[in-house]
Amino acid sequence: MNTRELTLEALAGGDRFGLRTPHDGAGTLVVKYKGKEGGLLSIDERKDGETWDITQVQGAKSSKSYRVATGLNWHLLLGRRTRDYATHPESEVRQITMQPTSSMQNIDGARSETVDRGYNIVKNVLEMRWSQELGLFVTDIRNSVVNCK
Repeated sequence: MNTRELTLEALAGGDRFGLRTPHDGAGTLVVKYKGKEGGLLSIDERKDGETWDITQVQGAKSSKSYRVATGLNWHLLLGRRTRDYATHPESEVRQITMQPTSSMQNIDGARSETVDRGYNIVKNVLEMRWSQELGLFVTDIRNSVVNCK
């Protein structure tokens, strides 16, 4: 795989019109190889942008996406980029949340072990912990920014 052919795009609203992979939420990070979708992570915003809810972590279905899936840990890349955006000094994000995969509505035709592996990578990158109170995986962004300094 020629890494110079890889791109990472942050898309929102109508900018996502051309995506072939089904997506949801308010925004989507997309890894592309040679202009073709490889994998994506979608988020929805709640509480006026203070909470980002990860609604989707999914690979695309094409011969190019197969090269991304086998040649790049794209789940790790998308998790790290999500953290980068959320911890930006001008960001208002305070929490990132994610449902357990068993509760997700948008998992499209994938084997559960593959899906769980991808979501687990993202959860680990974001240092998400289970909140019994919320019934979600959660990471507190402002505390993690303070702890990183």
